Amino acid sequence: MKLFQNTFQGAAVVLAIVCALAAMLGAPGYFAAPVQGATDNPAQGATGIYMMTFHFDSQLTATVADKAQWKAPWPARLIAMKCSGRAFGGTGSPTYTWTLQEAAGTVATCAPTTAATEVEGTISDALVADEASLTLDYAATGTSPTQDDATVILIFKRL
Repeated sequence: MKLFQNTFQGAAVVLAIVCALAAMLGAPGYFAAPVQGATDNPAQGATGIYMMTFHFDSQLTATVADKAQWKAPWPARLIAMKCSGRAFGGTGSPTYTWTLQEAAGTVATCAPTTAATEVEGTISDALVADEASLTLDYAATGTSPTQDDATVILIFKRL
């Protein structure tokens, strides 16, 4: 018994099976989703990414609530918070902490420790509501703590 009438018909069936397998294996969700890193990395050219940079060209010597405040223009997800300073001083093991707040809740914190070294913040609640009131707070501990020329960078993905 002959399965195919000619070799071209057999080749066409084999080609159809190979194409079906390739389509099935390439379908989204067929394999487990990749493990996400500590920081989201949206695709190059992704729309809706925006960055807010705060540079305080001065010496900070004490805790300051609401060093910067604004309303979120649209709902977003915080992708990264980075902070740095040009110089640090003080005695008694001083600490310097930047906190991003949404209403009364903490969105992220960042604590730079070494001059001219950027530190990645810790995100605790990445989702920011539309028209949410946001504040950037600064806290310093120790004896005579100083932080010169601080920079805080916030990177958001618009939802």
